Amino acid sequence: MNMETRHWNDDDLLDRVYGLDPAPGLCLAHLDACPDCSARWQALELRRSAVTASQPLTPAAEQRLRNQRVAVFNRVERPRLAWIWRAVPAGAAAFLFFIGIALHRPAPQPPATQVASVTLTDEQLFAEIASVVNQDAPRAADPIRGLFAENSSKEAQ
Repeated sequence: MNMETRHWNDDDLLDRVYGLDPAPGLCLAHLDACPDCSARWQALELRRSAVTASQPLTPAAEQRLRNQRVAVFNRVERPRLAWIWRAVPAGAAAFLFFIGIALHRPAPQPPATQVASVTLTDEQLFAEIASVVNQDAPRAADPIRGLFAENSSKEAQ
């Protein structure tokens, strides 16, 4: 089968229905000469004429189309907003941005803390560790224990 005798596919036939140029390699003479392509073309033409045949509109459909046409014309004829009104949101955003920049203050720097250098001897360090290990409760619990000791002494009185 050479390129001039190639059969027309559905896309090629639809392109012809809509008046588009046929694809390269398609021959119009083939459409008339080939019984298969010719039958498909005639069926498509019959279908097209059936779909595009004018049918009387109902009064409701006519009224709907009339209302739609009026709405479209009103929309087209409505004056456009002035460019200034379209620029208002952008201007407001820019204004707020610059106000934010103007009012921005950096966070205060925390005060410098001095680190005390404590020099412990090995004996002092080991004594400290031994006292921590020998305690029944951690030192952080001493203030709480003191509260209970005060309350128990007051209750005993």
